[in-house]
Amino acid sequence: MPTIELGELGAEPQHDRVWPGEPPSRPGRRRSRFLRVGLPALLAALLATMAAGNPFPGPWREVDVPAPLGATVLLDRDWLFVIAGLDSNGSGQELTGYRLPEGTSRWRTTLPPGEVGQPMLLGDMLVLVSHAEQSPSGRSRVTAVDARTGAISWDREMTVDTVTGAGDLVVWAGPEGWKPPDGLEEDPVQYRPAGTLQAIDPASGRPRWSLSTPAGARRTYKYSPFGQVAEMALVLSSGRVEMLDLATSAVTRTAQLPPPPADRPDVYWYVDLVGDLFVVYEERSATAYGPTGLDRRWSIPRDDSQEYGPVECGAYLCTHLRDNGMRIWDARTGRLRWSDPRWINLRQVGDVFIATALTESDTPDLQYAVEPATGRVLAELGSWQSMEIESEDPRRIGIRIGGDRRAWVTEVDTRTLRTRLLTVLSGISADCGLTGETLHCRRTDGSIGLWQLQR
Repeated sequence: MPTIELGELGAEPQHDRVWPGEPPSRPGRRRSRFLRVGLPALLAALLATMAAGNPFPGPWREVDVPAPLGATVLLDRDWLFVIAGLDSNGSGQELTGYRLPEGTSRWRTTLPPGEVGQPMLLGDMLVLVSHAEQSPSGRSRVTAVDARTGAISWDREMTVDTVTGAGDLVVWAGPEGWKPPDGLEEDPVQYRPAGTLQAIDPASGRPRWSLSTPAGARRTYKYSPFGQVAEMALVLSSGRVEMLDLATSAVTRTAQLPPPPADRPDVYWYVDLVGDLFVVYEERSATAYGPTGLDRRWSIPRDDSQEYGPVECGAYLCTHLRDNGMRIWDARTGRLRWSDPRWINLRQVGDVFIATALTESDTPDLQYAVEPATGRVLAELGSWQSMEIESEDPRRIGIRIGGDRRAWVTEVDTRTLRTRLLTVLSGISADCGLTGETLHCRRTDGSIGLWQLQR
């Protein structure tokens, strides 16, 4: 098995676990193996590069944007937005818009009270969702800001479900002060009383359409491979399923499922659109139905308390196990293809899975290239934070931050299973991300560094 490694020892781990906060169930045994395999590979690569007369790639042009610790940052297209507190007591927040690539401040806006979550740029509107703990309605506050000028366009209370592929907000309104039943706090979309569903134009705040939803109805959304939502399934308490076009709210087709069991809690019965399948999850099973007439395809056993899934995993389905490890299923037949206790996450990139394995607490998670059909490990890709370049691009950008706060930036090509060092950045603290061709990282002085990818 080939080994690809480029980086330094001693970086902080970045775990992505299904059940956060729980320690690994197996003792780590990877550090000594990494020293034997990964470090010699790194030295060999560096010696070869130095022999060619170029010990390291040249530095990239950098733009720094001020951002205090704790600030919320969004980089999208030609804008960088920073939300930071106005004083040490946190009594107020200021939103600043920076134009890229020059990183110059264009406007500043004081925001309404409330703790703002991750903002969204929808067209030319920056949408901020915040929640006030003392809100009598229990709803969130949605504020729409013109990204070009910083002017607040509209501001009101509402409950946001999702965002459509066209960039509209899908919001739900029901009785004042309503709370989800016990056990459904994590996913209240699955069950709510009678209410109204609307698609809101983020530019004007006006509804494009409005739809009444009956009591006991569950709903789930159809996501494209690019994360866009175009369709919704509304499942009535009778088992009737209505598929709706989110651009118009028109019902595109209907079908009938067996009704949910009346003698079991709602938490044990929920639905989801997984790839081309409609999956009904119960406490001890998951049953898949076809996408058109909801013809029953297969049913597999599952333990709701010990696993999550199956969920879409490229062309396959994946189940995350509570004590680490994953199972991979054939989406067409429901047959178990393979399982591996090492992996905590799988993502399909090009023709391979990128598998993540836990390591010891003082090293980042290891990345592997895995053959999707069999689970065979094709290569060890090293220890780094993985970031996608584009949704269908087989290449990935890897970041590894060493103890000396240098960040090794690499490009991993999953077609050739080769890694290429792009640059080494200094003075990096954490929180790196990639938007389009722009890499951004938190620097040790608290600012946000921006670099354009050069490949």
